[in-house]
Amino acid sequence: AKAFTAPPFNKQRFQEMLKLFRQTRALPCGAVLSRKVTINMKEVTHLLRSERWHAAADESGHVMVRTVSSMLERQKEVPLGLKLLRIGIRTAFSSVEEVLKTLRFTARWARFVKGQQASVPLEFELGLDLRSCWGNLEDLEGHPVCGEEVMKDLHLKVASMEQPKMDSAGQSGSTIVTNLRNHIIKSSNREEYHLMEVAMPKIQKSIEERYTKFGGCWSTGLAPFCAALIEPSDAGSLYD
Repeated sequence: AKAFTAPPFNKQRFQEMLKLFRQTRALPCGAVLSRKVTINMKEVTHLLRSERWHAAADESGHVMVRTVSSMLERQKEVPLGLKLLRIGIRTAFSSVEEVLKTLRFTARWARFVKGQQASVPLEFELGLDLRSCWGNLEDLEGHPVCGEEVMKDLHLKVASMEQPKMDSAGQSGSTIVTNLRNHIIKSSNREEYHLMEVAMPKIQKSIEERYTKFGGCWSTGLAPFCAALIEPSDAGSLYD
């Protein structure tokens, strides 16, 4: 079996992704987090070049098209390497050529409908939102386990962390950042990502059933995790 090799933890990229995560409202448990932006016709022209996109297969053979546009990173806060989910109403792209063709067609239609005010919506995948999976579970200080106070605390601690201390003894070769008090950052792979997508809504249902059966006082040995964020610089890697 091929072991998954986790990428080195990139503090700056993690902070960028965490910032975008905190800007989004909490979605249903296990829903896909995304970054939605709108581009004008000048920006469309900039993106109608094959070198602004990159297509590659992950370890399961699934082809993803990702942005490598510094313009989107600089002007729209779309980190380099995010997977493209949607252009207009079209989803699922297996090649750069499909992206360029769809972008060109959508821009023409937008011009026909709106003239000089035309724009094109784009959507990129950030990861999975797991904030709503834990019911009314609170930490030892009385805060919702995935609430904004906890996320803010994580953001501040990552920002002040001089050098991450990492343990690579996790399952499947995963790496864990261990020197963040009350928080854990763990690498994962795409198989585990899809497993979370399926399993977390079931865990949420179990938590709700326990609350109904036992009331508001119960404990769990399961460490709550609040998101699975895709690491933009590596096609198969995540930090959750």
